[in-house]
Amino acid sequence: MAILMPCRKATMIFNHKHGWNHWHQTIEIIKKDLFRLLLWNITISHLIIDLSELTNISQNTCLSSINLSYSQTQIEHINNKWNFSKIFKIVLVIIIILVALTALAISVYGLVDAKITTTTMTTTTTTITVSLPQQCSYYTFINDPTRLATAPSGSASDWNFFSGSYVWYRFYGNGGSQIITSAPNVSRCGGLYSGWYAGSMPTYGNTLSGTVCYVNTNICSYSNMILVTNCNSYYVYGLIDSPTTYARYCTI
Repeated sequence: MAILMPCRKATMIFNHKHGWNHWHQTIEIIKKDLFRLLLWNITISHLIIDLSELTNISQNTCLSSINLSYSQTQIEHINNKWNFSKIFKIVLVIIIILVALTALAISVYGLVDAKITTTTMTTTTTTITVSLPQQCSYYTFINDPTRLATAPSGSASDWNFFSGSYVWYRFYGNGGSQIITSAPNVSRCGGLYSGWYAGSMPTYGNTLSGTVCYVNTNICSYSNMILVTNCNSYYVYGLIDSPTTYARYCTI
């Protein structure tokens, strides 16, 4: 859009009056026209016109050569700058929100992870396998029903039946599986003096020595020491000869 009205007025006044005494009137007319342009919402704040240069305008010069495209460019520049500032603020707000959400998510994850860590503790059980001693594999079976604590008296005897040193035996079958651990009646087990184990029983894989008592006038009229090994599901005994004739180890 070009400034046309001031150009015509300035030329007409200058031609008809032929003098400089009306120059100020011309300037006033131009100022009024510029004010009208401002009312038309056209920004011309960056368009600087030095009024002193109007003295060099000749009679054939027309102000129509002054174009307001410069002002229009400035308006677009201002609008673009405002739009950029608005977009920048929006992006900044979005970034702040994302950072806050990320921090919140990290905090929640830390709490959940700590809770899971404290509630998922595992218990490790260490099992130590104890090897069974050699006598649990190398022993002699005894299957003799006359050794049962319920068997009647007889003339059998463990005197000179075993030996003077310990030999490993396992009671098995119908003759019972272990030496009885409480005093039986006298004259049982096929002999006259009924033998029973008065010591402690060993735990798994262990061996203990204990006393065998023989019942006669009391529950321990005679005695000797034996060995007992716990082989898990059964016991083996290190036996020696009985201390007297007609004495026997009674089983159950």
